[in-house]
Amino acid sequence: MIKWIGQHIVDLIARFRSDVYLESLSESAQDHVVGVDSNGKLYKQDVSTGDITSVSLMGDDFTQLQVSAGAANFSIAGGEGIDTSGTSATITIAGEDASTSNKGIASFSSDNFAASSGEITIKSGGVDLTDEVTGTLPVANGGTGATTLTNGALLLGNGSSAIEASGQLAYYQPSGNVDYLRIGDANSTSGGIITHAGMPLVVSVANATGTDQAGGDLTLMAGMSTGTASGGDIIFKAAGTTSGSGSSVNVAYEILKVNGQGDASGERIDFGYDDNGVSTIARTPHSDGDGGDLYIRGGDATAGQTDKEGGEVIIFGGRSTGNRAGGAVTIKTNGASGSSDGVLASSNSVATFRTDGNTLLHGNLIFEGPTPDVNETTFSITDPTADRTITVPDASGTMAFLDSDITGNAAGLTASTSNSIGVGTIELGHASDTTIARSAAGTVTIEGKTVATTNKTVAFYNSQFFNSGTTGFYAPFNYLFENSNLTTASYFSMISAPYDGRVLKVSSYTQSATTKNTTVEMYLNGQDGDLTNDQVGTDLVISSYGRNGTGTCATDWAFSAGDALSFRITNSVASSGQVLTFVIQFDLDT
Repeated sequence: MIKWIGQHIVDLIARFRSDVYLESLSESAQDHVVGVDSNGKLYKQDVSTGDITSVSLMGDDFTQLQVSAGAANFSIAGGEGIDTSGTSATITIAGEDASTSNKGIASFSSDNFAASSGEITIKSGGVDLTDEVTGTLPVANGGTGATTLTNGALLLGNGSSAIEASGQLAYYQPSGNVDYLRIGDANSTSGGIITHAGMPLVVSVANATGTDQAGGDLTLMAGMSTGTASGGDIIFKAAGTTSGSGSSVNVAYEILKVNGQGDASGERIDFGYDDNGVSTIARTPHSDGDGGDLYIRGGDATAGQTDKEGGEVIIFGGRSTGNRAGGAVTIKTNGASGSSDGVLASSNSVATFRTDGNTLLHGNLIFEGPTPDVNETTFSITDPTADRTITVPDASGTMAFLDSDITGNAAGLTASTSNSIGVGTIELGHASDTTIARSAAGTVTIEGKTVATTNKTVAFYNSQFFNSGTTGFYAPFNYLFENSNLTTASYFSMISAPYDGRVLKVSSYTQSATTKNTTVEMYLNGQDGDLTNDQVGTDLVISSYGRNGTGTCATDWAFSAGDALSFRITNSVASSGQVLTFVIQFDLDT
């Protein structure tokens, strides 16, 4: 029917009501399509290349949303902090302002941040934690985990817990620019700085900088006491070794201890570098006057134990090698400089103890004696001009000294090549005291009186007896009192001469004051029947004396060592009790 209509109605306008169907259609790519206008009329139009044939959207989760036919209806939904809306063909997506209860868009305060070309930076000083942070910032967020910290205390990590401000380890300034690091508090019993597992520990003062700048001092100071209590000691210890093995820690031994009075004690102290320099042990100079004393003392015996010896003080010179002499021990003193300025005087040697056993002394020896007081004995040596030797004999006894200086002329008391004493004078005491002088060769005088210079000595022999007659008799030397004249049978009263010599004088004392003469004869080795031949020397007559009289013997009254001497006495009147004194000179060279 339609076909027929179409074939016969070509040029006419046809209108159809309700539905119109086209059958047996085929598809092909055409440049034109049939469209329907607002009046229902069909018309032909070109195919549009901009028509949407498919709509596809991709979400944040990469899920593809696609509409390939029909109406493309999508919902653009907002979320927390994002609002969506649409008007006609416009879709609006807006961000909500951020708040404490809602996510959203935030702006950066210009007080704290700077923005340039989309880059946000924190201003210098733009974040003040005091103003910007409240509460406690945990360690996990870069905070301390604490709201307050002890003044001056150092911070210690404590795992994930709050940082600990330790009161046992604190920094403080006692005065000015003095900086201290304190270990321990009122509850601590000890403190220390310890390295890990045997690592070395170096305590050092930083090097000076700049030109001619002094290095800093390193001071170890024990704690000061209060009241009358002792100050703290400074104790140095070194770890010793034992014969054991394994990982057990050995014992540390005290090597040096310095107490509050400055006394130091220890087993051994080594000083100096490994070089040729000089090491010195010196007391700290005083800042207010005279220098302080320095004592070196051996160890005290244990208190409470009976009869224990104190330790010795032994000073060694350095040991040598090969055939070289070991180091001497030299003691020096600082003498006066001879001026009144403040320059320190130089040191002078007092004594040097050498390895050959000799001791070299400088200056005088001063002996205090048993009683320490202001009185002392000085042993003074005149400055020698050549090597001198004084030998002390191998004997015991008391040594005699002159109690004044030895004075004289230029040649006086100078040892010659023959070791004799030259011409001169020896004063005993002051000038007004006794003087011994050598006035000529072979002649010595004491206060002008000549003293024989030969090796001789004088002995005195006394004979005391009672005699009432005038008959000659022999003087008894055994102090026998006889009432009658002695006979030749009394020869046992002879004197045996130990040396060669002669009789110098004979003196007589009698009880009777009557003027008298006494004749004395000397006999050697007398025999009963040969007395005349035994007499030696001329007769000695002590003439015209009362109670006392003395006679000088001739030089022929001589004898030899071993001779037996006897003396025959004849008085002109009875003298009753009588004492004779014989002055005999012996030659000690015999």
